[in-house]
Amino acid sequence: MENSGDGTKVFRRRGGAFGTVKRISDPNVARAFRAVPPAPRARLLALRETIFDVALRTGIGELEEALKWGEPAYLTRSKSGSTIRLGWKAKSLDEVAMYCICTTGLVDRFRELYAHDFRSGGNRALLFDLNGRIPRKPLRHCIALALTCYRAGSAAHLFNRRTRISRRQNPGTVW
Repeated sequence: MENSGDGTKVFRRRGGAFGTVKRISDPNVARAFRAVPPAPRARLLALRETIFDVALRTGIGELEEALKWGEPAYLTRSKSGSTIRLGWKAKSLDEVAMYCICTTGLVDRFRELYAHDFRSGGNRALLFDLNGRIPRKPLRHCIALALTCYRAGSAAHLFNRRTRISRRQNPGTVW
């Protein structure tokens, strides 16, 4: 692992690909991560890394990392997408969540695309078990949709409340 000088650490992944881990610069965000027990913290930090990596690869520009409702949140400075928030609740010890703004319809879109890959919490969160496998490509696609949903020409903004799949239309899903 090497330091790049801007607080980003560069490391080599399996297969020789390079990845980055951006240092948490906001002390309040760092404190929020430290307040979470080790197992869910590790899962949240892995999700955080994926969010930054997808932001870099989609070319949306820099993300702002801040606290929203006391949890780490990621906002596009270019205003190209929705805020993504990460959370863990003591009442759900064995899972973490990735939240999107409920009025965007993003979680409904994720459910439509990846019904067999993810569980959701209503219309605002994808839920991940601490010990379960997270499908990498579907997760990256969901994050990219969230980070680009307001971008001109993005298909993500075409999905709204009127086109949502209702539970009555699709009663066999785990959503």
